[in-house]
Amino acid sequence: MILYDLDNLKPGMILAKPVYNSQNLLLLRAGVRISAQNIGVFKSWGVSRVAVRGQPERNLDRVAKLQNDAREAIAKDLKEKFADVLDDPVMEAIMEAAGRQLQKNRQRRAGADEAT
Repeated sequence: MILYDLDNLKPGMILAKPVYNSQNLLLLRAGVRISAQNIGVFKSWGVSRVAVRGQPERNLDRVAKLQNDAREAIAKDLKEKFADVLDDPVMEAIMEAAGRQLQKNRQRRAGADEAT
């Protein structure tokens, strides 16, 4: 999902989230292909940004690198914290489970940040 200012919005893009005006009136539901007329309606109602499906092509490599860097940072941090007990298979399993949970939490927060 990408947030676009109306000036950068193009007809044919697909809404990722519904668009409401300031009175909470639905202007267009999610999943609809945006027309030039829709963009005009958004502007007339004072909508400044909308969420569109997809991800900018130029950012795909950057996003993948950031995700990989985050996974590596989580693994490094956990290995440091569990360094004294890694010879215990139970503690190693706990460390791996903690890593998976931290990664899920991070992804959830990233998704929430994109939505705002």
